[in-house]
Amino acid sequence: MDGPPQHGVPAEKSGGSFGAELRRLRAARGMSLAALAARVHYSKGHLSKIETGQVRPNEHLARACDEVFDAAGTLAALVRRPRRPGTGWQPAVRPVDLPTTAQLFVGREQDTAALRALLAGTAAGARVVVVWGMPGVGKTELVTQTANSLLDRYPDGCLFVDLYDGVRTAEPADPAHRVLRRLGVPADVIPPDDHERAALYRQVMRDRRMLLVLDRPGDAAQVANLLPPGGACDVLVTSRRRLDALDEAHHVALGELSPAAARTLFTRIAHGGDETAPAPDEIVDRITDLCGRLPLSIRIAAARLRGSAYLSVHELARQLEHDTDRLAVLDDGERSITRTFTAACTALPPAQARLFALLSVHPGSGFDHETAALVGDVDPATAATLLDGLVGTSLLRQVSAGRYAFHDLVRPIADMMRRTGLPDHDSAAALRRLVLGCLHRAQLADLAVTPARHREPQVRPDPAPGPPRFADAAAAAAWFEAELATLVRLCELAAAGGLDDAAWRLAYALRDHLFRTCSWQAWIRIHEPALASARGCGDRWAVAVTLNNLGLGYAMNGQLDRADQAYTEALSCFDELGDGFGTAGTIGHLAWTAYRRGRFQQAVDLARTAMAFYAERGVRRNGAITLRTMALAELGLGHTGAAAEHLEQCLELLDGLGLHFDEAMALNCLGEVARTTRDTRAAADAHRRALFRARAASSSSEQARALRGLAYAAAAGGRARAAVALHAQADSLDGGPRDSRQPGGGSKKMS
Repeated sequence: MDGPPQHGVPAEKSGGSFGAELRRLRAARGMSLAALAARVHYSKGHLSKIETGQVRPNEHLARACDEVFDAAGTLAALVRRPRRPGTGWQPAVRPVDLPTTAQLFVGREQDTAALRALLAGTAAGARVVVVWGMPGVGKTELVTQTANSLLDRYPDGCLFVDLYDGVRTAEPADPAHRVLRRLGVPADVIPPDDHERAALYRQVMRDRRMLLVLDRPGDAAQVANLLPPGGACDVLVTSRRRLDALDEAHHVALGELSPAAARTLFTRIAHGGDETAPAPDEIVDRITDLCGRLPLSIRIAAARLRGSAYLSVHELARQLEHDTDRLAVLDDGERSITRTFTAACTALPPAQARLFALLSVHPGSGFDHETAALVGDVDPATAATLLDGLVGTSLLRQVSAGRYAFHDLVRPIADMMRRTGLPDHDSAAALRRLVLGCLHRAQLADLAVTPARHREPQVRPDPAPGPPRFADAAAAAAWFEAELATLVRLCELAAAGGLDDAAWRLAYALRDHLFRTCSWQAWIRIHEPALASARGCGDRWAVAVTLNNLGLGYAMNGQLDRADQAYTEALSCFDELGDGFGTAGTIGHLAWTAYRRGRFQQAVDLARTAMAFYAERGVRRNGAITLRTMALAELGLGHTGAAAEHLEQCLELLDGLGLHFDEAMALNCLGEVARTTRDTRAAADAHRRALFRARAASSSSEQARALRGLAYAAAAGGRARAAVALHAQADSLDGGPRDSRQPGGGSKKMS
């Protein structure tokens, strides 16, 4: 079957008269079929069949031949010639069946311009542009708006084909059949055989100058089967997933609206186009952020506000704050974020769907493929493949190389899928794997950052297989920084979920990083539940060491009474266990709180007691820390010579251990001692050395402290401008001047 004639011209007319006239013009010019084929970019065989009437011509070819022979449109007129009524098919009306577009369309000017530019390209052949992005981001609206603005470029029309599997329509399911019918091909002419129907589709579509919009295809193959041959049609595709198999297409990722555009969209809908409505920008921005800045969710939320006389903008924001309430608010009966995302989730392959749901147990804002492997109980390579697939379906976003995150609106959907689609024991097992895996990595990172720190066997990483060790201390510190919020929350979840042994160990593994970054609120936040978990384990040593750590958090936060209460109980536990190391550490902590209270002689006496234990056993790091506390107390007593001597001894103990943070603290203390004796040169030298060590340790607090010491030296030397600049640098690192005896500033104690 050859298929229907183009533009209503019967085969016997269009093939005969056109073919004969074409042959006459070619003969008059003495032009061969091969030469004509080269000029009009059609094959010699195809032109031969047209001349003999075996194949119907089309208007695109006719116009090309008119140009070759300077025929002034004669050949094109033969193709467009109206036929007599009753002798065949009626001329087809130029089809344009785009859906109705929204009148309010904001924030997509650059995206629209990009699509128009891609479709205006000069490259030969059909242009195919795939616009992909997460559900609700406005792909169909963008493509439809763009298509409407380009209709004058496509004389043969524009067809919109919804390919979503869930669509229920009276039309035949096969998209090619639907397109043929819209182009005027009678149903009885369309072959039932798939291959024959595809051949007819190619014949009918060849060389038409049309725009084809393919909305929500199931896969790349479905699009490929509908790409018109001949190079005259352009194709716009919307998809929730990357269609990488369409490797010659232009792929455009569509993201959320900008904050300004989201605010404009919400305000205009909520207040009937009045952009000056008295809703504070910060509240509107909060609402649109909670809507993920997706056009669909913003429209639903704004319409809900506009449709209620009793709902205020503040109450709407409050309802959206909670994940479960948010999904209910973003559902107006006809439009639903839950349904929109669920439709995308149900199309996932089983392995992707399971990992997607289980990842909702992860409490952080981002994760890597090794963490996903823990959650899904798969190997890291499999996890990376599954994550890439989820990114390709727009249900996860890749925020950097090897790191992934949920969109704010997607996490509650994943959580709902996990709670309704997976057994409770699967979720519990996933959380346990995550906690234990992150504990192991945190212990390895802690060991890499502070290798010389004394650790009892209970808090050393297990030799069991796990993620690879960190390349160096910097890599471990960077991992702590990236994962800190997640690790803090995991401590709380482990304690609340009965994973008591893991909870207190994880808090212990985090203490060095929290100390270096002066994160005292987070320190207390994790050590309070960790203490309850240690008590729940019935492990007296775990209780004692966690009390010691919790006391330090209280002390650095200015809660000295609570600190001493924790230390007193810890000391009792260590004495009961006969743990001399724990006892010495607790006495050292008590020396620190005595110093913080201004009881300098008591602090010196306690520090000497602890120091005797460390000196006897050759424990260098803890001995150095205790000497630093002793020196500060001696400085408080005015014994500057003894203070300086003990700080020099402290630095000797630290030499060669690679503990840059401890060295920075000792050097800053030494600089402060020199300042009390007005030895400006010695003070500047000590603070300068401290600055280098603090930078190596990535400690902003000790860098700021060193810079303030250098500012003092500059001011004392008459360099006022340099002093101001150094103070400004210090303020930029820690937010402002600090008293050396206040939490987070000056000298610190840790064992």
